[in-house]
Amino acid sequence: MKDISIIGIQLPVVQIDDALNLLEDALQKVVKLENKVVVFPERWISNTITNENEKFSLIIERLLQISKDNKLCIVPGSFLVESENKITNRSPFILDGKIMGWQEKISPFLNERSRVTGGKQINVFQFNEIKIGIAICYDIDFPYYSRILAHKGCDLIINPALIVENFHDMWHLYVKARSLENRIGIISVNSSSEVFMGESIASFPFPYKFGAKLSTTTATQSSNLIVEFDWEQVREMRKKRLEEDPGSYDLFIKK
Repeated sequence: MKDISIIGIQLPVVQIDDALNLLEDALQKVVKLENKVVVFPERWISNTITNENEKFSLIIERLLQISKDNKLCIVPGSFLVESENKITNRSPFILDGKIMGWQEKISPFLNERSRVTGGKQINVFQFNEIKIGIAICYDIDFPYYSRILAHKGCDLIINPALIVENFHDMWHLYVKARSLENRIGIISVNSSSEVFMGESIASFPFPYKFGAKLSTTTATQSSNLIVEFDWEQVREMRKKRLEEDPGSYDLFIKK
């Protein structure tokens, strides 16, 4: 199957006490689609979580059960997790009722940097026939991150985000630039809370004459983002693009 359905659920930011009920309500509204990936925003649970947190364990267990029962791939946003005397901003990749791995945010943003330790590894996960990478919020700003995923054969980048309303234009620009320059699909999911205001975006390149253009879809604050992704078409475009990129330049510039 060359198409997959992706649903971005724009959850509001809540305390962990309210997270499980919010999760249940949100997933009840999800349209039943086959071959589906479900994505949440960055840090929609505002608390910093320890490994011993029973409420967080219940949330993860519920996500695993939902994934297993409905044959879903779930990237449930990211969470601030405290472990081994450090805090990381990390996102699990859930498939068939199991956590297949975690992606840590490489580049903490502004006030995060004083307490959050950045990750050191960029991972690629498998869902059926496609490869998926996760770039948490600010990581999508840097061209190297997406290019590494492209070289690793990634077909789709999932970007759990937390973007305040007056930066939506710049955020959308970054998503579209990373998508076009790498010939790679990207879905970026924001929170619906008042300061963030949703407007999640999906960007998928498609062939146009001798080049490429982008097909983009955006949500409102109150809607979910539901898109279909033809990964096979994008894969051929990306292969050609990477072959044409020299990778680095060794140019002498006279002063």
